[in-house]
Amino acid sequence: MTTISHGIMTAYSGLQAMQQSIETTSNNIANSETKGYSRQTAVLAPNDAYTVPGMQFHGAQQGQIGAGVHVSMMQRARDQFVDKSIRLESGVQGEAQANAQGLQRVEAAFNEIEGDALTVVLQKFYDSWQELALHPDNLATRTAVVETAKDVSNQMNTLVNTIRRAQKDTDEQVDLTVAEVNRDLTQVAQLNKRITESVQSGDQPNDLLDQRDRIFDELATMGNFKFVPLNDGVVNVTLNGLYLVDRDAVSPLKSVFKAGGVAGFQAVAPGALKAGDLIINGVSIVDSATPVAVATPRDLVNLINAKMQATKGVSADLDTNGQLVLRSTGDGTQTISVGVTGVGLTVSGMKNDLYQVTNGHEVQFADGRTADLTTGQLKGLMKTVQVDTPAILKQVDQLANTLITRVNGLHASGYNLYKNTGSPFFTGTQAKDMAVSTTIQADVRLIAAAVNPLSPPGDGNRSLDIAALKNQPLMSGRTTEDFYNNLLSKVGFAVAQAQDKVKNQDQILNGLESRRQEVSGVSMDEEFANLIRFQRAYQGASRMVSVFNDMMGDLLNMIR
Repeated sequence: MTTISHGIMTAYSGLQAMQQSIETTSNNIANSETKGYSRQTAVLAPNDAYTVPGMQFHGAQQGQIGAGVHVSMMQRARDQFVDKSIRLESGVQGEAQANAQGLQRVEAAFNEIEGDALTVVLQKFYDSWQELALHPDNLATRTAVVETAKDVSNQMNTLVNTIRRAQKDTDEQVDLTVAEVNRDLTQVAQLNKRITESVQSGDQPNDLLDQRDRIFDELATMGNFKFVPLNDGVVNVTLNGLYLVDRDAVSPLKSVFKAGGVAGFQAVAPGALKAGDLIINGVSIVDSATPVAVATPRDLVNLINAKMQATKGVSADLDTNGQLVLRSTGDGTQTISVGVTGVGLTVSGMKNDLYQVTNGHEVQFADGRTADLTTGQLKGLMKTVQVDTPAILKQVDQLANTLITRVNGLHASGYNLYKNTGSPFFTGTQAKDMAVSTTIQADVRLIAAAVNPLSPPGDGNRSLDIAALKNQPLMSGRTTEDFYNNLLSKVGFAVAQAQDKVKNQDQILNGLESRRQEVSGVSMDEEFANLIRFQRAYQGASRMVSVFNDMMGDLLNMIR
C-alpha cells in the first residue's frame, strides 16, 4: 500500500514540472524578439512507477502506481531542412549583394567626373577641329583645339583612375571579409568545445546551439561553406572538402595579394636584342645602338627589371616553364603595353597589344592552396574585381587608344604652319596616360591642320578629316560616342541585373524565413495559452498537496 507521503511527492513532482514549464514559457516570451532564438518546450515524461507488493490487480499479487512527472528535456524547435535551404540561398544572395555594391561603385565613377560628361567633351573636341578647318591660321582657334583635347584626356584619366579606386575599395573588402570569416570560425570552434562539455555533463545547451546556428547563417552569406554535424553535438566546417573547423581546432583562411601576369615570351638568338626590339609601356628595353646579348630568358628578365626599375609599373619574372611573365606593380587592373618589333624575340601565344592584368586579393587555405569559392560575398567581391571591372576598364582603354591612334595617324600625315609633317598630337596609349603633346601645347603652330605643305596657311583640310572621325564607325561598327554610350548602358544593365537578383533572393529568403519562424519562432498567443494551461495544472497539483496535507493532519489527530 502507498503512503500519504508518496501522494504528496507525486503532487510535488507536478508542481516542479509545471514550474519549469512556466519558466520555459516565460523565457520564450522574453526572447520573442531575439534574433536567432529557437522556441523551447519543456517535454514532460512520467516518473518510474512505484511497485506496491501485495496489491492485487485482476489476480496479480503486486501492482504499480504512478509516481508523478518530470521534465525529460528542453526541446529546441528547429527544422534542419529549412536551415539548410536558407543557408544555400543566403550564399546566392551574398554573392549578388557584393557584386551589386561593387558595380554600383564603378557606375558612380562615371557620374563623379567633374565638369561636362565625356560625351559632351568629345563633341566639343570634334567641333574644335571643325572650327579649325575654317580658321587654320587663327592661333586662338588652335589653342581651343588643344584645350578641348586636354579636357578629353583629363576626363579619360579621371574616369579610369576613379574606376580603379572603386575596384581597389572592393578588393579591400575581400581582405576584411576573410578576417570576418576567420572570426566566425574561431567562435564556432569555441562553441563546439562548450557544447561538448555541456552535453557530456548531461545538460542541453540550447542557447549555445542557437548562437552557433546564427554564426552558420553568417558564414553561409560569405561563402560556400559546408556544416558537418557529429553525434556528440559538434559541427565541423569545411570548404572544398578541407576542414576549417575540426571540433575545436581552427584552420583559418588567408587573404593573399596576388599579381596577375602576361606570359608567353622567350628570348632567342643571343646578341640580337637591339633598340626598339622590345617596348614595354612605351619604354624600349634596349635603347643603345649596340645590341645586347640575351642568352637565356633570365637575361631578358634582368634587362627588363633593370630598365623598368626607373619607370616602375612593371616587373618581370619567369614562370615554371621558363617563360617570361610581366606583372604590374600596382593595385587593381593595370594595362601593360607590349610591342615586339625586332627579330631577337619569339612570341608564343601573344601579339603586340595592350594587355590587362588584375592584381588583387585571393582566398587561400592555410597550406597555400587556392580556395574555390562558388557562391557568397567573397565570390561576388572577387567577380567584381577580377571579371566585371577589368571588362569595363578594357573598353575605356579601347576608346582612349582608338582616339589616340586615329587622331595621331591623321595628324602625322598633315602639315603644320611651319610646313613640316605633324608630330603625335596625343601621347600615351591608354586612358590612364592619355595626354596632349607638351610640345604642341607649348606651340599651337605645330598642329598639322593642312594637307598640302605648299598650301597657304588657310589650308585646314586635315583638321576636317579629324573632325570627320566623329561620325565614323571606328569601334566595332560604332562611333566613339555610340561606343561610350553603349558602355554606360552595359554598366547600368549589369547593376540593374545584380540588384534584381538581390530582390529575387530577398523574396526567396523571406519565404524561407517565414517557414523557419513557423517552427522556431515564438507565438505570443500560443505562449499565453500555454501559460494559462500550465498555471491551471500548477494550481491542481498545489490543491493535491493541500488535500494530502489535510489527510496527514486527520491521521495524526486519529492517533492522538
